[in-house]
Amino acid sequence: MPTPSFQLPDPMATLRNMLNGVYWPALAPESLTQPILPNANLGTILNVTYQNSSAPGTEQAILDKHSYGRQLGRLLDVVEEMIGPRLADGSASDAMNALDALYQEVQVIKDKSAAERCAGIAADLSLLRKSNRPEYDRTLDGLRKLLDDRANAGAREP
Repeated sequence: MPTPSFQLPDPMATLRNMLNGVYWPALAPESLTQPILPNANLGTILNVTYQNSSAPGTEQAILDKHSYGRQLGRLLDVVEEMIGPRLADGSASDAMNALDALYQEVQVIKDKSAAERCAGIAADLSLLRKSNRPEYDRTLDGLRKLLDDRANAGAREP
């Protein structure tokens, strides 16, 4: 029988080379550069950072204490309070109604996030109860004291 003109690779030699680091087949490219939406304009992008500020040191100090989200949230709370009477009596402008809709959407997101954080706290307390009972008792006592202090001080509901 004639000998074939090609030879199949020796699987054991290939395995030895792979294990010795001599040869390892590339399963994926080492780098991949591919535009997702080439030539697409998704709108103006504006990066608001302390580097865009005329007083970057001041801006960074403010951001270290209060994020842009916190600053905008506080402004939104105040504006919502100011336009509340106009919303109630039906004399609000379209812009006021749009701002109120934004405010309501933000409140839903905040409520959902708070509920998720509370669920996380409950899960952590459950774990702590099983793994470290003294720490669980200390933490629970601290939470009870905090809640009792708020109730006794007549803390208003937000």
